[in-house]
Amino acid sequence: MSECTIDVAKGIDQARFPDLQSRVLVVCTIITIIDGHDTQMIGFAVPAMAGDWGVSPQSFTAAATVGLIGLTVGGIIASAIGKRFGRRRILLASIAVFSVGTLATALATTPVELVVLRLLTTLGMGGLLPNLVAVIPEYCPARRRLMSVTIDLAGLGLGGVLVGFVAVWVLPAAGWQGMFVAGGAAGLCCGALAMVAVPDSIRFFTVIGRYDTVRELLARITGSAAAGNTDIARTS
Repeated sequence: MSECTIDVAKGIDQARFPDLQSRVLVVCTIITIIDGHDTQMIGFAVPAMAGDWGVSPQSFTAAATVGLIGLTVGGIIASAIGKRFGRRRILLASIAVFSVGTLATALATTPVELVVLRLLTTLGMGGLLPNLVAVIPEYCPARRRLMSVTIDLAGLGLGGVLVGFVAVWVLPAAGWQGMFVAGGAAGLCCGALAMVAVPDSIRFFTVIGRYDTVRELLARITGSAAAGNTDIARTS
């Protein structure tokens, strides 16, 4: 059985755009759409929440503020630890945190409870984007990297647009609680989809020495069975 040495980055860059890379892009973009949807959702829910709780909309200023803090802090933390522990692991943890936080928000009864839950939820939301935009380029050839990241980032805006249509349908039927239940459930579905469809970074597997996994992924990316019989060249 002949062996050769393959540069991981070069192997990815020279590949076309097979099923694995397309699947990673599609799933990550769906997650980004749900992230954009759930980030903007509270703006549509506040009027109904204020009416139910008998408070003014100004009472939700603190929730909006901690939401921005959570997004920022979550992004910083996820960026710092994603490279060390693996993008996929942190991505799944972020999805779980924001999904559970969104579902729990449906049980909130006061603005104070909302502040706590909003902080938890946005910490998870903030952790999504840095790892999504890190995973996608690592599976895309250089010539399509910018386009792929742009498509994913466009999901944020699309999610923000979709939440308006969802609110028109869900608010009259299920109230603001239904909005958060729907958003949290969608997040959990995305988490399950990511577990099945999104592998960890191929470069991460290279760094930690899981070369059998690297060979398997390279074979799927390049469409060449010969990639399964290669020595792996690590590059920075």
